[in-house]
Amino acid sequence: MFDGRPLLTVPTPRGDEERFLSVGLIEENFFAVIWTWRDGTIRLIIARGPAGPGMKKKTNTVRYTANQIKAKIARGEDRTNWRKTDAVTGKKLEASIKSDPDELTGEPDWTQAVAGLPSSKDHINIRIDHDVLQWFKSRGKGYQTLMNNVLRAFVKSRRQR
Repeated sequence: MFDGRPLLTVPTPRGDEERFLSVGLIEENFFAVIWTWRDGTIRLIIARGPAGPGMKKKTNTVRYTANQIKAKIARGEDRTNWRKTDAVTGKKLEASIKSDPDELTGEPDWTQAVAGLPSSKDHINIRIDHDVLQWFKSRGKGYQTLMNNVLRAFVKSRRQR
């Protein structure tokens, strides 16, 4: 799915990264994946594949009945921090979900999607004023992508003249 086939760019709540939608067949099953590049690796945002009877069973999936789970808990085989779990109120959970930049609150705005391949990146060494670099780094993870986006916006504005 990440072999250079055509894909769409997807709008994101994180303004500092590009996200891509890839669709394809894996072992005769149709999949859709939204992904991005972070720190030189592909990070999956969301993946949707087949559901229902056509979905292949994973061989490492283990199933337990409710009684088996209760017995495991009684034997101390439970690794869940129940105090921490019980301390989370509905409001805290909702606030946590809303603050997650990757949380989709509805259907993505596909009007901003662009068909095409992501542009390739060139590795360069560049000298940047210290204060400028510090400003970008202060924005946190993804500062190089942010720098690229600023440069891209500048180039785009010049091309439109």
